[in-house]
Amino acid sequence: MRGESNFSELTISQYCSGLLTSALSGDLDLANQLKKKMKAVSTIKPRASKRPHKVNIDNESSSFFTIIEVFTYDFPGLLFAITDAIYHANLDIWVIPASGPMTLPNPPAL
Repeated sequence: MRGESNFSELTISQYCSGLLTSALSGDLDLANQLKKKMKAVSTIKPRASKRPHKVNIDNESSSFFTIIEVFTYDFPGLLFAITDAIYHANLDIWVIPASGPMTLPNPPAL
């Protein structure tokens, strides 16, 4: 078993299920919970990079969808920040394919 824990696997599963149910029903204020989480991890420094964040908006590749590509470094709350910005722009999200560093151009050699 990894680390010491007071929770059994079933208890953790039930806890996560309850949180997801509350979030989906609108009973959980995700923005407020994220603020609390960000305060807890605020001592973690973001990864320094010479490459800036990049956002591509593509209206040509699909006749129905606008494709938004976001290239940035991962941090706690990244997906929420992106989807929250899209939500507040009154746009709908149909698909979110997320990928990690190995699928980015020029992945490191193994």
